[in-house]
Amino acid sequence: MEADCLGLQTRSRCSLRIAPSCHGTQAYGSRTPRAIGIEVCSERRALRVSPAKQDVRVAYDGRMSLRGRMRAERFVRRRVETVRLVKNRREFLAHATIEPRDDLVRLGTRDYGGWTVAADLLDPTSTCYLAGIGEDITFDLHLIARFGCTVHAFDPVPRSQEYAAAATAHEPRFVLHPYGLWSRDDTLHFHAPDIAGHISHSATNLKATQVAFDAPVRAVRSVLDELGHDRIDLLKLSVEGSEYAILDHVLDEAIPARMLCVEYAQPVPLERIETSVSRLQDAGFDLTDAMIIPWGWKVTYVAR
Repeated sequence: MEADCLGLQTRSRCSLRIAPSCHGTQAYGSRTPRAIGIEVCSERRALRVSPAKQDVRVAYDGRMSLRGRMRAERFVRRRVETVRLVKNRREFLAHATIEPRDDLVRLGTRDYGGWTVAADLLDPTSTCYLAGIGEDITFDLHLIARFGCTVHAFDPVPRSQEYAAAATAHEPRFVLHPYGLWSRDDTLHFHAPDIAGHISHSATNLKATQVAFDAPVRAVRSVLDELGHDRIDLLKLSVEGSEYAILDHVLDEAIPARMLCVEYAQPVPLERIETSVSRLQDAGFDLTDAMIIPWGWKVTYVAR
């Protein structure tokens, strides 16, 4: 299978290679791995990635510090995963049934904080639940400015809460709830991001990292009952792997929802996303927009 080529400039004189991991195989130790999936050589100064789906293991020739090895391994593993996600994106878009609307508008920043919504479904009386703040509330503020509605924002991460509280100190239509959304009322472990300095934490341990803190979560039905809402006009989920449990809960509880903005956090198997899309479509939601880059899968559903 011909490899895809992703550019990488190497500064080390030693070579770095990745091969499909075999049980008992050390880094080019006792026996040679079955195949080489990635090769970084100073002579070629390029990173070659095979799109094979096996797990990968890093092997080092020459001298490299432990810190250098860890950084190289993180970088190469992410590049391998990016190749897989590009393939998943291509397959998903080739088979997805998207029903575009004339009233779709993009709000918020172009990538990190932006979402597509159906403008005709929103007005000052709309009930908007936005789960996942991070450090970008441009979407929230644009909803308020354009439609005059009150938005309820949910995030269990203390740093996100501090950011949102400071940024919206003079906006009474932004209501901050210092807990996460989930399928039941509970307290969950939240795992750290895999990149230092990032803010997104996962209740499902999406990136296989250590627990950073415990925080409360609430079922969507529980929040509706407490706030006295009988429907949700817009439910946005950017929740680092918790989207599946929350969406299943919304469907199982037959919660009236008119529009869903969902980020399918990566990496996950494509089949899991396709199963979620199929269930939502079977429940009466049309997929109206899909903005998909390898590490950011954002889609919008509208109830029929």
